[in-house]
Amino acid sequence: MKKRKWLTGLALLLAVALFTFPVMADDQELTDKTTSGDTEVDAVITDGSGEVAYIVTIPEKIDFGTLACPTEDADSYTTPLKFDVTCVKMQGVSNIKVSVCNFGSEAGEANQDFYLTNQTNTACTFTPVYELYVGTTRINTAIPMPVNGFDYIVFSSEGEKVTGGVRLNQRQLYPFKDKLDTIVGSYTGNMVFTIAAS
Repeated sequence: MKKRKWLTGLALLLAVALFTFPVMADDQELTDKTTSGDTEVDAVITDGSGEVAYIVTIPEKIDFGTLACPTEDADSYTTPLKFDVTCVKMQGVSNIKVSVCNFGSEAGEANQDFYLTNQTNTACTFTPVYELYVGTTRINTAIPMPVNGFDYIVFSSEGEKVTGGVRLNQRQLYPFKDKLDTIVGSYTGNMVFTIAAS
């Protein structure tokens, strides 16, 4: 019997731990001996910082696959890889500005290209550059990069999305056509998206 009571008590404790409800304290008794008493009344006010006011989704990963060295010194672009950037939620703000830069880029500097580095052979200094597009417009990385990155899009309503894309000119591999073994490996880069609301 004691074991059953203990299990029932444990179940009640778990129920209290899992579900938080407004709590009513134990009753006080007012009698002919104690004609007055006080009741503590509690509440909590938060600034809402735990609630997300806006959400923008970006691609988790983009993969060029295996690059091919062209047989002649001519442009040889990969098939453009398309992706969406979407404003999923927007509350309490008028606009959400999305900026983007290559990881490690510095604000105010020009020619902050989007590039890949060899993760297999860290001694390799070859860093192939790829192009980033918003719709059909290429992000101009030749200009000095603003703080937080290059302007990508400004959303003004929930549900808006813009299709972007990347492509890489494999012509960059051509100078290594007779020594590809010096640049073989898995390459990775990071586009950093930043959002700011107004």
